[in-house]
Amino acid sequence: MERRQRPRVGDELGPLEQRIDQERMNEFAQVSGSNGRIHLDPTFAVPRWGSTLAQGMLVLDPICQLMICVCSLRGWLEHGRLEAKFVGYTRPGDTVTTRATVEELSEQEGRTLITCRFQCETQDGRTVIVGTARGALLEETPGWRCPI
Repeated sequence: MERRQRPRVGDELGPLEQRIDQERMNEFAQVSGSNGRIHLDPTFAVPRWGSTLAQGMLVLDPICQLMICVCSLRGWLEHGRLEAKFVGYTRPGDTVTTRATVEELSEQEGRTLITCRFQCETQDGRTVIVGTARGALLEETPGWRCPI
């Protein structure tokens, strides 16, 4: 893969779109252990919230994908930090779009760290998650605009 220019402050990452449906929520519960009734049991969830609600970590996953692309797998797993605030519900049938903006590039212990501000929004413009993510830009990064 051709090496590309490193990100700069103000650059945008994404967008990534994720369609949420009950089947995906059920599969996520199997692999993650996030199997609460609010996510899987319509009989329980509908009277309380109008539908089942997606697991927060399922909805948050695209930000991890973006950070792996920009940092490399090692740069994210070894040096990544994520702060997220869940500000709205995600329901089956929602399409969530995740975008991030490079907010800061800094040097620490010989590494370039990238800090991004991100937002996850549903198809009708409801913000469901906001936060920041930080990781290290390592030399094995194949290029920050990787296709996902």
